[in-house]
Amino acid sequence: MDLLSDFFKVVERCVNSSIGSDYREIYFKHYPSPYHTCKRCKKKLNRNTPREVTIDHIIPRRYYGTNAITNLQVLCQPCNSRKRDLINGLSLEYSGDALLRELRKIVNP
Repeated sequence: MDLLSDFFKVVERCVNSSIGSDYREIYFKHYPSPYHTCKRCKKKLNRNTPREVTIDHIIPRRYYGTNAITNLQVLCQPCNSRKRDLINGLSLEYSGDALLRELRKIVNP
């Protein structure tokens, strides 16, 4: 591992230990409306409909993305399945601002 990877692991551990694995509940406390819009396809979603609303990590956990609300976005189930654990055009095109906020937080804690 290099120094940068170690740094990202430490940041991930610190943020995730303070937030825990309840990021979905935290997200919905911050955005309490039952209605959301998929960041990719713009489909209107109702979080009270089972499996309709998913909370996606913009920077996937696989790449040391955190459970911080700045790294989370709403996607419908089909869009989340297509994105998987990739940082790709979907992340950049539909979540660019959130991605930049997360990267700034990591670089300038």
